Amino acid sequence: MKEWFSNIVDYKLWDIPMGRLGLFIVLFIALLLIRAFIVSFTLKYMQKLAEKTKNTLDDDLLKAGIPPYKLLLLTFALMISATVLQLKGKPVSFFNHVTRSMIIYSVFWFLYRTTSIVSGLLKNLSEKTESELDDKIVPFVNRILGIIVFIIGAMIIVQEWNFDITGIVTGLGLGGLAFALAAKDTLSNIFGLLMILTDKPFRLGDWIKTPQVEGTVEDIGFRSVKVRTFGQALVSVPNSIIASNTITNWSKMGKRRIKFTVGFTYSSTKDQIDAFTMKTERYLRNHDDIDQGTIFVKFSGFSNSSLDVFFYFFTKTTNWGDFLDVQHEVKLHIAQIAESLNLSFAFPSQSIYIETSQAKTEKIKKSDKAKLYLKDMEDSKEMPESILQISNEDSGE
Repeated sequence: MKEWFSNIVDYKLWDIPMGRLGLFIVLFIALLLIRAFIVSFTLKYMQKLAEKTKNTLDDDLLKAGIPPYKLLLLTFALMISATVLQLKGKPVSFFNHVTRSMIIYSVFWFLYRTTSIVSGLLKNLSEKTESELDDKIVPFVNRILGIIVFIIGAMIIVQEWNFDITGIVTGLGLGGLAFALAAKDTLSNIFGLLMILTDKPFRLGDWIKTPQVEGTVEDIGFRSVKVRTFGQALVSVPNSIIASNTITNWSKMGKRRIKFTVGFTYSSTKDQIDAFTMKTERYLRNHDDIDQGTIFVKFSGFSNSSLDVFFYFFTKTTNWGDFLDVQHEVKLHIAQIAESLNLSFAFPSQSIYIETSQAKTEKIKKSDKAKLYLKDMEDSKEMPESILQISNEDSGE
């Protein structure tokens, strides 16, 4: 019996005596029990410390660290138990690679789980801002962070097993280049979204105008901005194009401009024009819906068939419907003022003058009168030198 037991103990499995292997198992189970006690004790202690703080960041970190912490203690128990095996050569090298890989995995597992905490913090910050773009970018940032942590951790573990990662990095570089070329438009749209998020030129519901489209912003995605035009068509403009062009945000107006010109016939007198400008400006100055900061009602010039009066002012409202109501009321009242002053609105027209022999004679007489007037002025030396020079040139002197 004793000899049979001795044979079993001395029997080797993978060059490890069964006695050492049994001792390894017993020690490992004992360490697992101790690990359970350590985990329970330390977690209770850490939870009490976390409860004393007002923020939830430490609670989230503790929750994220529990699984990696348990795996790390399991790795230490495995390393301690393996000392009784007295491994040599390739087995000990293999075991060391396994345990070190488990430690690296535990660290990067914890980092990967903390990416959700970072995204949670970003989400809380985005909720405090008016822009809704932040809410769309947070999940994207969370995924990118997770991918970065995964790639770095995987490369370190591969290097731990003495694999040459130069070829892998080169392959990833070439693959990344090919991917970047294939996904150039997608990447440019994502960067365009980041620029829109940073500058915040508009938000959902704003009325914008770009060289491509004008309308109301309905959706902002990773690839494009969807704009509902005033003709009720839905236009999708890539983010890269939106971000690289001029954007006019009409919703940011504090007031709305009214600018137009009124033309009267050339039969209108100076007194009529003066009265019209004074009465209309007084009307605008007393209008409750007109911004009093900038109001111009001025005679602006002589057109081909009209005497023009220029209007430039702003409404207090920026709402399109209310703006149209104010503009409707103001322009009708301006027409009433013109009618009360017997002013006639001009329209494009041409006047044809037929010159008779009598008219030519009158024209010659008027020309002679002008020459006599210039001669008198020259003799009295009251004419400016520049005009004298011109008159002399006309007379051939």
